[in-house]
Order: sequence, then C-alpha cells, then structure tokens
Amino acid sequence: MATDSGNAGVALEEARTLAEDAARSVQESVGLVQAVEGLATRLAAGGNEQAAASEQVRAAIESVAAHVEETGQSVHELVRSQRTVSDSARAQVQEAEATAGTLQEVNASVAGVRKDAAHRRPRRTPRRGRWRRCRAR
Repeated sequence: MATDSGNAGVALEEARTLAEDAARSVQESVGLVQAVEGLATRLAAGGNEQAAASEQVRAAIESVAAHVEETGQSVHELVRSQRTVSDSARAQVQEAEATAGTLQEVNASVAGVRKDAAHRRPRRTPRRGRWRRCRAR
C-alpha cells in the first residue's frame, strides 16, 4: 500500500500540475479571446466609420453631380438666350444699315432741292399772312 500511496502522491502531483497548466492555458486563452474581441470591436468600429465616410462621399458626389447637371442646364439656357440676343443684334444692324441708306437718299434729295431753290429765287413776299407775287419793275 505504501507503493500505492507513493504512486498516488505522484499521480496527484501530476494531476495538480496538469490542472495548473490547464488553468494557465485557459487564462492565456481568455486573454487571447479578450484581445481578439478588442480587435473585432475596433475592426467593427472602423467598418462603421468607413461606411459612414462612404455615405458622406456618396452624398457629396450626388451633390456635385446635381450641381453639374444644373450648371449644364444653365449653360444651355444661356446659349439659347445668347443666340436670341445675337439674332436681335443682327436684325438691328440690318435695320440700321437700311435706315442709313434711306437717310443718304433723303439727304441727297434735300441737297438737290436746296440746289434748285438756290438757282430759282421766288419773287414773292409775305403780306398779311399770304404769299403774293411781287411785281417786277
């Protein structure tokens, strides 16, 4: 029995050593699991931040696209308006040229009438609000 007692003591000592090693391994595993949990939490937070940032970027890109489209429409309207202004200006120039030609004709006509009037002097003088012929003496 003494041998059994001696073997039992050794076996008990080995079992205690194994239990302590197992406890140490469990504690190390708990530490590793906690570290992995912390990393997973940080990774999830980073993913959430990235998703929020991606949403902000998407919203900004949509805003830029909307402004670009609005600017394009404004430019298109401006081009149409400029075309109308150009057509109006062209019509004004044509009207001005036509008016200038007419004024030149009127000027030439008035000059001709003045020239004729200078060569022929009327022999009338005003009397009592009427023109009467003067007698040549």
